[in-house]
Amino acid sequence: MGKASRTIIFDILFYIAVPWLIWKYGRESLGDYYAMLLSTGPGILYTLYRFGRDKQFNVTGLFILTTMISSTAVDLLSGSAEAMLVNSVYVSAVIGAFFLVTTFTKRPFAMYFFVDGYQLMGYDRQQTLTACLHPSILKGFQICTGIMALRQFATSGVKWYLIGKYGVDGYDKMLVVMRVTGWIFSGVVTVALIIVASKLGNMLPHEEDEKDEDQNPPPSSDHKLI
Repeated sequence: MGKASRTIIFDILFYIAVPWLIWKYGRESLGDYYAMLLSTGPGILYTLYRFGRDKQFNVTGLFILTTMISSTAVDLLSGSAEAMLVNSVYVSAVIGAFFLVTTFTKRPFAMYFFVDGYQLMGYDRQQTLTACLHPSILKGFQICTGIMALRQFATSGVKWYLIGKYGVDGYDKMLVVMRVTGWIFSGVVTVALIIVASKLGNMLPHEEDEKDEDQNPPPSSDHKLI
């Protein structure tokens, strides 16, 4: 089984299946609010595991931790299941607004995700960032970040609609709809980033190549062939 397949399976398990089971069978004994609060636990623990496994101690990791801590704090302070759902809509909208601000200030957040990923693959961070700030490349990252903002606003709108239609009883539906919507937008962003990466081409020297050049410098022009 490939890494992508395992990731999808674990995403379904920890973001949909286990939370759904906790909500479905813990609601009666725990009450709506505590069952809903407890159902967020598996996703948080799984996110922390992936954070440590992938060594995301960078802008991406900081963003994940910050949003997760903020969301958890809001959930704990909500006090009721309905307030928890409504507040999650506001949190998503704020994140979307943040993405838009980074786009308009020409520091699109998708660019930092991209740079972090390339750094993990062995590319020099500063050289990658400099290349990404080229106007033609920067435009692509602005589009990607705009899509990320649209995702936050879209999920907020869908969740708001489901809350209005089903109330707290629709939480199980929200789990599935939110995750599927997230996958769709993630797929679109991934395709967009692949296109941006293809435009970079060979602009970025790999760190291993640079090390080889340092270890094996070109022969001096003063060297005489015998």
